Amino acid sequence: LVLGDKMGTQKNIEEQLDNLNNTDGVRGSLVVRQDGLLIASKLNNDDINEDQVGAMTASTLGSGETASDSLQLGDVKGITVETQDGKIISMSVGSEGILTILTSAGTSIADINDSIREAGVAIADEL
Repeated sequence: LVLGDKMGTQKNIEEQLDNLNNTDGVRGSLVVRQDGLLIASKLNNDDINEDQVGAMTASTLGSGETASDSLQLGDVKGITVETQDGKIISMSVGSEGILTILTSAGTSIADINDSIREAGVAIADEL
């Protein structure tokens, strides 16, 4: 992935992540390349290894795509992992990126879906 104006692109993506993180129920977000390398992160938790999250995100989305292909279910729009403390939502953005959002427990995807879609479109435009 080659970012055009790297500094401007990085800043614009980080602004989108900040906007997304201001949505009620969103605890943090990041964007990685399809190979798992970090592009931008606003996870807001120093205890989380961003590089590890990026690699796991790419692997999880890749596994979903493999399963979908095997079952002939079409293109994967996203992957959601539900835990007792919240959700991990990952979706492809553009041809090279993956947007991942961490939510609080009890957050409904329907409540944050518009914010996720807006950020995804804006980030895809940057990539």
